Amino acid sequence: MKSTSVGIREIARAFQVAIVALIGATSAAASYRIESLYSDQGGSIQYIELRENSPDGHVTPLAGSTITVRHGAVVRRFVIPNDPPAAFPPGGSLIVTNVADWQSDDSSFAPPRPPDYVMPKFFLPAEGGTIDLDGQDSWDFDPLPTDGSTALLRSGLTVAAQARSFALGTFLVHSDYTGVVEYYNASLGHYFITGSEPDFDAIESGRIKGWERTGYSVGGFSVPIPSHCCSTGGLVGVPVCRFYIPPALGDSHFFSAFAEECDEVAAKFPSYELETRTAFYAYLPDRETGACPVPLRPVYRLWNQRPDTNHRYIYDNLPMRIPMLQAGWIPEGRGPAGVAWCI
Repeated sequence: MKSTSVGIREIARAFQVAIVALIGATSAAASYRIESLYSDQGGSIQYIELRENSPDGHVTPLAGSTITVRHGAVVRRFVIPNDPPAAFPPGGSLIVTNVADWQSDDSSFAPPRPPDYVMPKFFLPAEGGTIDLDGQDSWDFDPLPTDGSTALLRSGLTVAAQARSFALGTFLVHSDYTGVVEYYNASLGHYFITGSEPDFDAIESGRIKGWERTGYSVGGFSVPIPSHCCSTGGLVGVPVCRFYIPPALGDSHFFSAFAEECDEVAAKFPSYELETRTAFYAYLPDRETGACPVPLRPVYRLWNQRPDTNHRYIYDNLPMRIPMLQAGWIPEGRGPAGVAWCI
């Protein structure tokens, strides 16, 4: 009976400790508010802004707290590894981002600096979802702006992506370049390009199987007039439409920078699904010759001429085009070389 009594007291003490720990964790989560979210189009830069707002003016511990995001059946969790530094002030902001080293906007010569916390790549679903901190402060957020310079506030408003961070200070994010990456499916013999975070996430997480990066990309923009990337001689980019070709005809995708061609494809092939009018932005070649204005370079479109229709988009004229032509692919675009758009 004595040993049983001691065991009961130990269990009771352990239960009390667990309750105290649970209350502490709940209090920690409740005293931090998710203020804003950001993602560029490709998801290469994302951040979550947390604001400390404990009512007693003392910074609440954060180590061990879990940020959870959900989109459909996909659930991701990030455990915050440590508390804010001792100098972190009450009411301050912290940044959780997928960029390990930030370069200051005001000086390209300044060394990169680490942010407050680093989360996994493609952590935020750009198409919208739910986010919470330890089950508290849940936020059902809409699709994130993908123009590269706009963040989503907790209120639902969109504003310039200017965030506050203890490690980085106040900083402005602008990312209007989109890496349009090429994938290859060996079992299908198909190529696919995308500059979209949901595609990157689905392929590279393994939810969509069979696709591997080729190491090749063509580039694009998330806005018609990029301001932080390249000199385009005052030219204005145009949206590139994207169609999904159903399995019976190829289980593939088609892209065009010409609005009239997008309309023609929609009319001629009603079974094709217009997924978006603006997959990314690029520049138009001459409609007759396919020539690109200086200083831009052509992206060529090649078609496999098979019942399972597939296209490949490449900007290098000879080393990659010649083997494709020898394998039976034909130019399909503007001018004799088949230019799809310019970059």
